Amino acid sequence: MRKHAILAAVIPLAILWLSVSVHSSSWLSARRNPTNQRQQQQEQIQQQHFKKAKITSIKRRHEKMIGLKKLSSWFVLVIILLAGFNVPPVSAQEDFTITIGEDKVITFTEFNYHDSWFENDPNNPEPWPDQREAYSEGNIAYVSLSATPGHAGVAQALVGVEFEWDLGPYTWEEVKDWPVNVTINFSYQIEAYWVEGHGSADAGVGVDNFPGPGFDGWYDFMGYETGETGSRGKTVSETYQTTIEELGEAIVLRAYCQAHSAYMEDEEGNPIGTTYHSSAEVHINSIKIEILNPQITDFLVSLEYLVGPNGEEQYGQQVIATVYHPQGSDQIESFVAIDPTGKELPWVSEESNITSDSWNFMWFEGNLPEPPAFGTYTIRATDKDGHVATVTSWPTDHISDRVPTITYPINHKYVETGVPTFRWEPFSERTTGYLIEVTGPPEETLPDGDYIWSISLPPSQTEVQFNCDGTASVPELTVGNTYKLFVFAYEDVCSGIQCYRDTSIRSIEFTVKPPELFVVIPGINDHGEMMIERAKIMFDYDDECLVRICEANRGQVCDIVKPSAEQVRQEIIEATRKAKDEGKDVIVNIDMDLENFWWEYLLPISRWQRSVRWAGRIANIVSEAFREENPTGARILYAHSAGVDAASWSIKRARGEKMYDDLYLLNGRTNAYSLARALKRSGYEWEQVKVFTSKGDLIANPLWSLSNYGVASRGAGKAWVHLHSLTITGHSGLRDSIGIEGTFEVNLGPFGRCEGVVGTVEEMMLWDWRAGCPVR
Repeated sequence: MRKHAILAAVIPLAILWLSVSVHSSSWLSARRNPTNQRQQQQEQIQQQHFKKAKITSIKRRHEKMIGLKKLSSWFVLVIILLAGFNVPPVSAQEDFTITIGEDKVITFTEFNYHDSWFENDPNNPEPWPDQREAYSEGNIAYVSLSATPGHAGVAQALVGVEFEWDLGPYTWEEVKDWPVNVTINFSYQIEAYWVEGHGSADAGVGVDNFPGPGFDGWYDFMGYETGETGSRGKTVSETYQTTIEELGEAIVLRAYCQAHSAYMEDEEGNPIGTTYHSSAEVHINSIKIEILNPQITDFLVSLEYLVGPNGEEQYGQQVIATVYHPQGSDQIESFVAIDPTGKELPWVSEESNITSDSWNFMWFEGNLPEPPAFGTYTIRATDKDGHVATVTSWPTDHISDRVPTITYPINHKYVETGVPTFRWEPFSERTTGYLIEVTGPPEETLPDGDYIWSISLPPSQTEVQFNCDGTASVPELTVGNTYKLFVFAYEDVCSGIQCYRDTSIRSIEFTVKPPELFVVIPGINDHGEMMIERAKIMFDYDDECLVRICEANRGQVCDIVKPSAEQVRQEIIEATRKAKDEGKDVIVNIDMDLENFWWEYLLPISRWQRSVRWAGRIANIVSEAFREENPTGARILYAHSAGVDAASWSIKRARGEKMYDDLYLLNGRTNAYSLARALKRSGYEWEQVKVFTSKGDLIANPLWSLSNYGVASRGAGKAWVHLHSLTITGHSGLRDSIGIEGTFEVNLGPFGRCEGVVGTVEEMMLWDWRAGCPVR
């Protein structure tokens, strides 16, 4: 609170006096001849009062008063000496700041400009009244005078807001003529009590410093000058339009009062007279400043570098901006972005988001083989009244040359679940955020975008589970479908409304498929190397996901030899975990020790029988361990020659349980009738078992064996699909030529026959024969 009874500073008073309007002289000049002049001047007095009191300078609001009368130097000195203690100190509170482009509408409810003082009544130089008060505090300015005979004075107080303009990305020339609305909400009370002939009292309040086209300031005034006595008050809301330049940097309301009581004596010389009283009080509720020009409130320039799934490099440029209009988005006429070459960038319409007061735009140009040109980008918005907002970006001078490293999934590999957790390495210390996007088949794409799922993440996060926020177009990705994962790493540099962004993008492809188990059981004099190599055509694997189990070590490569059931189980579990992490399949080679025992094949009890039973038992342990670690992955058994005997033993030993989902049996001498009964008992459907025979296979072709053309045909459509090769011949031909094209005769039993089918062994294995014969 600033109250002044006796103030003590002489030199500042001289400045104050020169800066304070002598509008009191105008208001009070009628007293010189009240009878003759009042009738003519009353209609003019209110218009003149605050017009002459208006302050036109912002930083030193008292230095250029309209109608300031030049006083002689001796009169100024007299005034300084008489009022040497009248000093109006300026508040030390910090100024407020209005940032163009960020502060669309700013409303002040706290006020940082306060000033109050007393001054002499220019027409009545008597001493100041003893009862006087003037202060400015918070949102209030108050003045009061009670003049007893022989006293006169003026009290004034100012309250308001002083602020600074932060031009942000604009220049003064660009914004000085922008239209501005100012709304002031306040309440006031004024009173003036006087009687004719012995003095005067006046009171008024008004908007003090408000330049604008045709605006002379709001005021209310009463008292001797208007011929009124009494009091009044009200709540006021006034809105005025001006420009940024005309508005300046302050809005101030003034409270004013004047009182004079003439000294008089009666006939006997005794002093007589009346006390004259006046006061004025103003409470500011709020001051709102609203820029009417369209404003660019966000402006981001991004240069992009992308490395795709196959190592392809692409570049792009993107501009994202928002234009705001206080009178509504429908007032925006046009909005364009121009790149450094002068080309207008294409607007991505589906990215627009029109709100009640804003337009949000994105311009994008991608798939560029070379980096875009460096330089400045320009945004220009125009409204229907022709008001223009233009912002120019910082000049660009570089583009990223590296991309994020995605650690899961692995490019071109599998994920085991439809809700995978994506992982990547931290990109850089300057990273300001990540964007994760998943794209895929059109039928799964969101209708308002070109992706299935998208999420923004903070720079500290380097993993996220698909659809963790529930916004994806599908609850989980579809098994068997291939998708693309994009990891965007952002490095932003921002100031005010502007940002420059380095965008580094890595994309990979992955397929949703749980790891599969592919068990190879080779035949006699065969360690399975050829079958493993051919399996590469159908399945992914590396040394971590390949397990070689040997019955005996005869110089071949073995991971475990004659292992226990627990050893097998641990090896398979570890390989399965590795396969899940790397998006691969598990391949197991079960190598029987049949190097020298082929001649024992016909014996009812022999080392041959022990070997195939060992392999069948191991095959079941492998299946159980894999299923324990990976319940949903398919299990495939791929056997040739003597390996088919082991497969048959696996099926029989399972005692009705289905240990494998698909069986591929090539040129086996297994008893066909016994195998068919075991398959039925375990619940196999005919399409899950493919029995291959080849023309000219003399080694594995006894009358009752699976490799006998006629016997194999009789089981077709009941226990298996029979595929007979006409061009890939010999006992080892199908095993060694899995990727070579041949001609097949396919017997589906009651479901038909397919003659002259051309394809590879792999294609014959993977074709869904329930759909009928393949057509190329």
